[in-house]
Amino acid sequence: MMKLVQTCIIALTLASMYSCAPLNPVARKDLSAPINNKACYRPYSELSQKCPDDFLHILKIDSVHVDSVCVVFSQSEMIVSYRDINTNQFRTQTYKGKMRKKDFQVFFRRDHTGIPPFFWVREVDRYRFSISPDKSLVVTEMHDHTAMILLMAGGSGYRNQNIFSAFP
Repeated sequence: MMKLVQTCIIALTLASMYSCAPLNPVARKDLSAPINNKACYRPYSELSQKCPDDFLHILKIDSVHVDSVCVVFSQSEMIVSYRDINTNQFRTQTYKGKMRKKDFQVFFRRDHTGIPPFFWVREVDRYRFSISPDKSLVVTEMHDHTAMILLMAGGSGYRNQNIFSAFP
């Protein structure tokens, strides 16, 4: 039994050392809103050696191989353009959102169901796009999933930050 506890502690310690969280996240006070910003970025984040999260996967676009992603921001929408290397097709995707003080915010999911005192479920998937001082694109993913039945409540949530360097 003691051997099992020691093995679990060692496994959890090693797992926490190799997590996908950025080593030096960009502070919110250093970010700026991407107002009228048009730039191309590398499709893989700076953490891609450990976690191969790419920009299109964050935007729920899968099975596409690209070498760069161009993003144009306006007050109410974000336009993402890319060329699929396999099919050599140029594609454009538009996302509705809202420009805020330091970021452009897009909700992929924002569901509130139920009658709050008896039954209630809230699922929010929010993404914030900002520009860092070195002109990199900072994507902050925020997920919140909570539920309540009578007076018992539970849920989970997390925040993850991905940094995409500008394509020269």
